[in-house]
Amino acid sequence: MPEFDLSTLIPAMVVAEGIHNPPLSPPHLRVAQQIGSLVEDGLRLLVFRA
Repeated sequence: MPEFDLSTLIPAMVVAEGIHNPPLSPPHLRVAQQIGSLVEDGLRLLVFRA
């Protein structure tokens, strides 16, 4: 879990996770998605990095 206050997330943010295997849904991504932020998981980041 990242060491930051999840209450600081706002809908205008893009929140990304670098872990791609196995696909996870860490708490910070779930909270970001619930408030309307754009969420990118590690698999998508890996695919577009190639």
